[in-house]
Amino acid sequence: MRKLLLVVLMLCLSGLLLADNHSETVFCGDLAAEDCDILVASSEAMAGLTGASAEFMLNLNVAGMPGEMSELALDVTGSGTYSGVDMMAMGAMAQDMDMMSAMTAAGEAIAAFNGELTLTLSLPAELAGAMGPDAPESITLDLRLVEGVGYINFDTLSGLGLPAELSGWGGLDLVSSLQQLAPMLGDMGDMGGMDTPEMSEEDMMAMTEGMTITRMEDEDGAAVFMSTLDAAALFSNPTVRDAFLSQLEAQGMTGTDGEAIFDAFAENPDAFTFNMFTVIDLETFYVRTSSFEMSMDLGTLMAATGEETEGMENATFAMMGQLSYVAYNDVPTIEAPEGAPVVTLNELFMALSSMSAPQP
Repeated sequence: MRKLLLVVLMLCLSGLLLADNHSETVFCGDLAAEDCDILVASSEAMAGLTGASAEFMLNLNVAGMPGEMSELALDVTGSGTYSGVDMMAMGAMAQDMDMMSAMTAAGEAIAAFNGELTLTLSLPAELAGAMGPDAPESITLDLRLVEGVGYINFDTLSGLGLPAELSGWGGLDLVSSLQQLAPMLGDMGDMGGMDTPEMSEEDMMAMTEGMTITRMEDEDGAAVFMSTLDAAALFSNPTVRDAFLSQLEAQGMTGTDGEAIFDAFAENPDAFTFNMFTVIDLETFYVRTSSFEMSMDLGTLMAATGEETEGMENATFAMMGQLSYVAYNDVPTIEAPEGAPVVTLNELFMALSSMSAPQP
């Protein structure tokens, strides 16, 4: 089962990476030059944002499973706002840095970044019941990041049985925490020395060879683009196979396992599908909405990884999500929760230790 979960996660991440059109090289496929110009202009416009507000939703669905919970659906909805930093600069800050420099840069970026995020996970009745009679039907996570301090609202998590001491808003000084952690992580050296090999720009461009992109009918002053994955072409590509196999082997899977997975998907292209839709405003070139839908035949995947498939022949996994922007650059001021206590990393560890210690 570990192999199955690992491959599902990596395939999902691969699909989302393919969906990201804000890299240095914009994928245009066979689009006309004027259509490609829209994508390039949009990539530049979105990269230049210093703030934005958006709403999002994500749905995960597993069906065809054996047992009482033959179908399971999880829904996540929420909204978020950020301001005060170049998001592309944040994404590139760890390039070619050693760990100490990266931690310092991360602290500086966090100190300049303000954000808030609220997300709600809705649990299906079957899963909530399995968690216990007092399990909540939904879980809300309320977070803020203001001037280098991360805040969490414990009141929205009260249904999870947290200690009574955890109530209201609480903050952690993230900048000082990174400063404390940097010496401990310094021996890790070059950021490129992680166990999981980094995918090169060449690898990512090879992955796009299995993608086609089409401009659809315009929608209320916006261009609509649809990207579709040709699974057979993608999983037959030698460069993609090598890059993906190196990722799997870094996680303890053998080359034989990875080859079997690629062969299964290459021979059954409908076993993995991915589509993405991007709606771009033709005046500002900002993305209005970005959505995707992904499906996977778990029976085919399990057979390829050598997992037991009895009762799973028709099992499927599907994921779909949408991000809708509601404001760009001119966003509401994000403020720290009034009166919220702020602790350092050491103080947090001491507090957690005291909560878990047996009481006399």
